[in-house]
Amino acid sequence: PAEETIGGAQMLCKTGFLQEHAVEAIFALHLWPGQAAGTLSSRKNEMLSRCCELTVDIYGKPAHVARSWEARDATAAAMEFYAKAYALERSVDPDVRRLLKFGKMTSGTVRNIISGHARLEGTLRTFKPEIRAYLMGRITEIAESIAKAYRASVTVEELSSCPSVI
Repeated sequence: PAEETIGGAQMLCKTGFLQEHAVEAIFALHLWPGQAAGTLSSRKNEMLSRCCELTVDIYGKPAHVARSWEARDATAAAMEFYAKAYALERSVDPDVRRLLKFGKMTSGTVRNIISGHARLEGTLRTFKPEIRAYLMGRITEIAESIAKAYRASVTVEELSSCPSVI
């Protein structure tokens, strides 16, 4: 239960069902695009990564484009954060399975006002806790450097964190 949200396995464990029926192993199933109909696939060790949903909010100062020197451009800061986060992900050894991607960015209100707020929404997926800790630590450092460079405030929120399926 709750595959698309968080805590389904916890809910199952809390029922006592696994102990009551002396369950020794669990097999998870997941739809996989590209897999032939009627096919089941598996592998040893890592199967599905730990999933951490990330929200990055950048608060600058809006200003009319004609008075741009008064602004602290949240869009520019978000674009730099995005570029540095992707460079971070690419800097990890290619043999280490990980993913850091942002699927949504919103910023600004109208075309002639420099944005005072930008939001990036993405996901960080890893198998190894130490890789997740390293990437989250570096993401925080990137956020701090962006905040300083743009005289903005930057928050990084980890919305959920389902553990890996091993």
